[in-house]
Amino acid sequence: MDRVIRSIRLTLATSIPQVVSPVASITGQLTIASLGTLTRKVSTPPIKIPCKLDLDYDPLLVNCFEGLLETEHPYSFVANQALKELLEAPGASEKVIPIIAKLIMPLRMALLQGDEGIWTRGLNALKMLAEATGHHMNQHLHVLLAQLNKKLTLNKRVRETVMNVIQVLEERGGKEAYEIIRSKIPTYTSIYM
Repeated sequence: MDRVIRSIRLTLATSIPQVVSPVASITGQLTIASLGTLTRKVSTPPIKIPCKLDLDYDPLLVNCFEGLLETEHPYSFVANQALKELLEAPGASEKVIPIIAKLIMPLRMALLQGDEGIWTRGLNALKMLAEATGHHMNQHLHVLLAQLNKKLTLNKRVRETVMNVIQVLEERGGKEAYEIIRSKIPTYTSIYM
């Protein structure tokens, strides 16, 4: 059995195209469903492979934000994972701030979707973007807060998650962000009160 698993690993390693990221993370946990009826988890300890790359975020991160609207696997996974790794990479803040205006419309489109998966990925992306850019998000908050307010009032089961994201927006954006949030969501109470 161990020999079969090694053979499957070798086959997957040579047949799946590799995605280059600032820090390539190989967890080794793959569900092998594309090999007929075989569905087995291959598990190895996580390995971090450091890669020093100076990536241009302008086309790459914009494409990842547009990929939030994808529903088909593996496109949705690749877009979400690349977005996460790019926003959490060292020095990402300096690369994201100049292109933040290009990221807002795809993010808004993700938050407008009725599909729960797309909406959740958009909300997570908004949180990561706020953490990476801080107060630079303030000038774009008014575009995004209407969708968050709609979810707050219509969907009670995601209320806590949305409130956590709004609190991150306020924490990273400061007093100016609080005033913008308060103008769009009148029932919001500051985290500092």
